[in-house]
Amino acid sequence: MDKIKICANHNYQVPLIQTFAFNGSEYWCPFCGHNYGMFDTGIDVNETPELIERHDKYKVFSREFLSAIGYLVCCGMIQNGEKIKPENLPVEEQNRLAGIRKNWKYGIKIENIK
Repeated sequence: MDKIKICANHNYQVPLIQTFAFNGSEYWCPFCGHNYGMFDTGIDVNETPELIERHDKYKVFSREFLSAIGYLVCCGMIQNGEKIKPENLPVEEQNRLAGIRKNWKYGIKIENIK
């Protein structure tokens, strides 16, 4: 049976999302915010349809947040066809991304999201 990595910080089984949005870690728990490195990656459990669905829903739900976080740690990005540094983003875009980061809430079970 295939394995899936879940967060070790709580009893609610949340599959970890693989991401490079956080410096020094490759996995993130969208429920509690814990970051894991490549070699300390939570708990391996047997994959179930419920856990796969939970992972997929959290991945979609957190996509915009992870993108907003990623802008803080990237060395460059493409904006209007040009490579720029994050600090050179237009102020409106910086404010929009800051709002996304500010409004993210942890502790939300994906089953409670409409």
